Amino acid sequence: MTDATSGTKAAVPSRRSSRPRILLLGPTGFVGRRIVASLMTVPDVHLTMFGRSAPMVLPDPNATIFQGDILDATSIDNALTGADVVIHAASVVNGDPDRIRRVNEDGARLLLDGCARHGIRKVVYLSTASVYGNGPHRELAESGAGYSPQSAVSRSRAEADRMTLAHGGTVVRPPLTFGSGDRWFLPGLLKMMGSGLWPGDGSERLSLIDVEALGRAVTALALSEADTSGRAFHVAARGTVTVAELLISAAQATGLPLPVFEHDDGRARDALQTAGFTDHQVNLLSTDHWFSTKALESLLPALDFGPRLPSPAQWRAAYRGTR
Repeated sequence: MTDATSGTKAAVPSRRSSRPRILLLGPTGFVGRRIVASLMTVPDVHLTMFGRSAPMVLPDPNATIFQGDILDATSIDNALTGADVVIHAASVVNGDPDRIRRVNEDGARLLLDGCARHGIRKVVYLSTASVYGNGPHRELAESGAGYSPQSAVSRSRAEADRMTLAHGGTVVRPPLTFGSGDRWFLPGLLKMMGSGLWPGDGSERLSLIDVEALGRAVTALALSEADTSGRAFHVAARGTVTVAELLISAAQATGLPLPVFEHDDGRARDALQTAGFTDHQVNLLSTDHWFSTKALESLLPALDFGPRLPSPAQWRAAYRGTR
């Protein structure tokens, strides 16, 4: 995989005159729950939530549940009937590599084949900035790098990303994401702080996104009347944070000691890897990983991209989850 470029089509008005019927895959996930909440604030949207497990309570009279399996072509086909827009937010992010590949790649292929049969062009896929691989990435534009994923999860999501763009769909590539229910980013960072050492000097810059803002962005793209076919978008808070800002924020909220920045980062990297963290995880939080959001800001200038940093309450909730 080498091509992670986005299209260059200009935004043009759609002929759609009424709010669409939206099929959302992955409505109970970390981001999926936020997409549901955001969609339900929009009048006249009819939402069908597709997944193996269903929400306990329907969020709105205009919402319905379709229980099915993304690897079952028949249930996908039935769920797509009558849909105008598809939001694909169902990905496996840990566990058995074969299941990761089947759900993330084969599932995306079955879904896109079904969309082609039903004539559905508007598909929004929730991807990840991890499809670019290790940094440094400095104000990287969507067309600024090829695919270079570093894990089984990222490889499978890069393939789904590529297939969605080839279909003429729209891809969302968020960076590190925080918020209630985050089991990876903030908890992982807090555990890494326990090593006492940190690679680099703290000046490295990161793009972050609050999961609520990410849900709003996916909703806005799904409902946009602009032509976003074959395009990818970064979704991140306006402005970057330095690694030092991030660690100071964590230390102030939790009382954890601030790690020492090890400018010659071999010792710090060894300590973190001895503690069980992969080179990719260390790289994400110790080298520049910041992404241009100019394309989405231009398309959706009124969109609220959320805070740059996690709140003290979010840090404390993540800290409680690590103990």
